[in-house]
Amino acid sequence: MRLLKYFACIIVFVLTAGLAQAQPVEVFVPFEEGMTSMQLRQKASDEAFAQAVTSIALKLLPGPLAKERQRLLKDYFLEKAGGYVLGYKEISSFRAEDGLNLTMDVNVNRKALRSALQDLGVYFTVSKPLPVTFRHQGELGDESLQKIRDLILLTGLKRDLDVQPEFLLQREGEKLWKGRLIFEGRDWVSIKKDIPELWFDLWKRYFNRKELRESASSSTRLRVTGWFTPDGVQDFDRVLQSWVSAVQEVKLVEMEMLPSGVSATWDVHVINQGLLKDRLAAFLPGRGLTFGIMNQE
Repeated sequence: MRLLKYFACIIVFVLTAGLAQAQPVEVFVPFEEGMTSMQLRQKASDEAFAQAVTSIALKLLPGPLAKERQRLLKDYFLEKAGGYVLGYKEISSFRAEDGLNLTMDVNVNRKALRSALQDLGVYFTVSKPLPVTFRHQGELGDESLQKIRDLILLTGLKRDLDVQPEFLLQREGEKLWKGRLIFEGRDWVSIKKDIPELWFDLWKRYFNRKELRESASSSTRLRVTGWFTPDGVQDFDRVLQSWVSAVQEVKLVEMEMLPSGVSATWDVHVINQGLLKDRLAAFLPGRGLTFGIMNQE
């Protein structure tokens, strides 16, 4: 039989494909008057988690994020980063007179984080802002106005007139806020205690639309030929998994021994087709490898 398929190898690759990669981080948190050692360490851990999650998030985005949006994204993750941490290892900590130095390796759940970036809208607006009509009823204080400005910038919106989506904000009694988001016949409503909570609830519904999520990626079959041994397939599988700005959900489905060498096939969800082709063209031919890409329905 001319074809020999390495199913055992494929099983090993599939099982290891989803493992998190550690993100090394180093933070310094200054000591504040009245702060206990436990509080200082907790604040340093929170900062390390937020830094690790934000660093991975920037790699997952399909394009570069503006510096000010990076700052707002890190602020957003300061209280939420722990939900995306699968585990961590403390490398070192040093208590100085003025604060604490902490170094960690942090394992981040990339799949959950990518979904969160899509919920926030940052994933879809990284390169081009989304025009939106924003209206509010009643007076907004300086603090509320600044929150809204930051939320508009973080989400990646551009205020316009008479366009959809249309966002409406108003007071609901003395302690609540009511928001509406209108788009193509859909009218989402949310009532929350604070503006950011309401904002993220409504925009998550908009960015969770099936047609938008499907347009963000395409299913592709990648075939690479020319290795001398199966070890080369394993090495390239790790490289392909690391190209998180171009691909997601990489799965090795077949490996064959051919007269021309070892060949392997992957099913890949592509989020940046141009970037993937550029990286393949830069990486494979110089190693004597050829590749082909076929989009799947």
